[in-house]
Order: sequence, then C-alpha cells, then structure tokens
Amino acid sequence: MKLDDRIIRGKKPLDCFDAENEELIKLFLNKEGYVSNNLENFCLLDGCFKRLLSNVFKKVKDCFKTSINGGDGGDWKYFLPAEWVKESKKKWRAYTIAEFQETFTVGRAVRFRRKDAPTKEHLLAFGGYYTLHDGRVSILFGIHLYTLEELFEQYEWQEFYTDEYRPFGIEE
Repeated sequence: MKLDDRIIRGKKPLDCFDAENEELIKLFLNKEGYVSNNLENFCLLDGCFKRLLSNVFKKVKDCFKTSINGGDGGDWKYFLPAEWVKESKKKWRAYTIAEFQETFTVGRAVRFRRKDAPTKEHLLAFGGYYTLHDGRVSILFGIHLYTLEELFEQYEWQEFYTDEYRPFGIEE
C-alpha cells in the first residue's frame, strides 16, 4: 500500500502497538494529527480527519482519543502526527474581473486590510470597476481605486462567515 505523497518518507500512521511506546506518544499528546479507523485512508489524506490528540488508551483497539474545537473528537485506531506531513503550498493568483464579480456584488461592504499592516482594517463598499486604457481593471472601494493585481499582492479580505482573511484571488 502506498501512503499519501505528503507523508514524510519513512513515517507511517501510529497504531495500538505504537501506543505502548510511552516516550513516542508523549511527543504527540495535545498536538494535531490525522486520524482514521481505516488504514487505507492514509493513501490519500483527504479521507482522514484532522484532530488534536488528547489521550491514548493502550488496552483498547480504538486507542487514540481526540478532541476538536474543545469537544470530543472521537476514538480512533490510527493517528498520524501532523508534523509528519508536508503541507503543500497553496498557489494563488489574482482574480479576473469575472471571478471578482462572482465573489463581490456592487454595494457589498468588504472588510480588508494590508498584508503588512494587519491591525489597520478597512470596511468599504464595492462601488464598481473601471477598465483602464492599458486593459487593466481598477476596483472602486469607497472612493479609492485598486487594481486587481494591487489587491492580490498587498491586501487580504475577511470572509464574514468564517472571520478568516484570504487573498484577493483564486487558489489554483
């Protein structure tokens, strides 16, 4: 069986036999990792859940006790420490005007900030856009114009539902 390519070479999910090794387990208590009850889910980590390892019980087959957001995250047969996984870097590019319009409607208030000054937030309405003589597009927020490239490179916007900031762009 071939494990997901993101798993560091030579590492494998821990099981109930590894739970006997107290020195090893101590390294990962209260740390994040990937869990599953099916070993084959580690062939593609998207089939696993990311949880915080809260306890280990040596005498049961579902020996890895986890938590999520402070609540019970279940009991699992296999645990792979997150530090044994190489997270792939997400590649982003600036929005096209069509993609920007799918995300933001005219009149919508948008909370955004400069990447180099995260404490200085702006809450401005998207007022429309202009196509410049060179073909570039400028976005109107309040009374300020920003090119799509400028927004992507220098700013990030806050999603109201998650409160997380993200780039002004699309993940490729």
